[in-house]
Amino acid sequence: MKNILKTSAVFLFASLIFFTSCSKEELLMNNKNTNNINNDVINVKSESTSSSVVLYAGQHIESGSVNVEIIDETLFVTYSTSNGFLLKDVHLFVGQSLDLMPRTQNGNPKVGLFPYKANDLGGRIEYIFEIPLSNIGVIESLCGKDLYLAAHAVVYKNNSNGCSHSESAWADGQLISKHGSWATYFSYRVLCDITLPEKCQNAFAFGESSFIESGLTDNAEGWVINLSEIGYFTTPIYVESDQNTIQVGNLEYSYDGRELFIYYNIFRGYTLTETHLYASDLFPNTINPGQFYHQHYLTDASRDEFRIAVVGSEIYIIAHAVVCPRKIAKI
Repeated sequence: MKNILKTSAVFLFASLIFFTSCSKEELLMNNKNTNNINNDVINVKSESTSSSVVLYAGQHIESGSVNVEIIDETLFVTYSTSNGFLLKDVHLFVGQSLDLMPRTQNGNPKVGLFPYKANDLGGRIEYIFEIPLSNIGVIESLCGKDLYLAAHAVVYKNNSNGCSHSESAWADGQLISKHGSWATYFSYRVLCDITLPEKCQNAFAFGESSFIESGLTDNAEGWVINLSEIGYFTTPIYVESDQNTIQVGNLEYSYDGRELFIYYNIFRGYTLTETHLYASDLFPNTINPGQFYHQHYLTDASRDEFRIAVVGSEIYIIAHAVVCPRKIAKI
């Protein structure tokens, strides 16, 4: 996601160098009853039946193909050889950014460090990587985005005299480094069908204790985040829709002991119209967002942020938003 970061955001990420970075999401999710979470809100589909590029050996010799498709939220990358070539080794990088690719100082890829690989294939003509999209990123955040793939192989062909000759092969695409080897990469776009809530709804960031557990109400859904350490954290933002819990975004928050930085990030397909934030070293005595001190009213926003001066051994946060469906339901 391309974000235009404001001054406070720049300060936030610079400050991460000086204090611990971690995520509370896994810990928090262990305490949440997820029986009613709607997993059908985002349906990932491939951009076509399949997307195929040529596998070139020795830079100019067509030795097969690399095929990419998505089935049931799994990315399938298939190496297939042709013209008498056989597979010895395969190495695959898949990521949301080429900056994540292991490379040398001059920009050449380190294929031995690629996250997906198989060696000593013994002359197979096909090899398939099956990669859950969740291994690459939060599925909702991948919708409408390009994945970058660098597909390398060592291929060989047996000669009539019983000898064999091997070549390095790359799936056709653009050069990874303009001043390095001829290694190449290509992109593949993830498209999704999105089922949206039919109307604007209240959303709350997930926290350690629910409103009911905290004694703030007998029936309203929502959570209090208890922050007791310096660091950077993330947690999901949920709406309740027709007895289903739907994740519509993430809340990022950071504390350096003096200032609290809050970032609402809403998934594509939704828009923010209001944000209400409680943040204090005093435990809240209300869950009514209209009574929270920090409030923003927005137009067609997907992101919002707060920077709050607060000091205390325990900081209590309630992050509320009004989230509406966008008109476009396909990305």
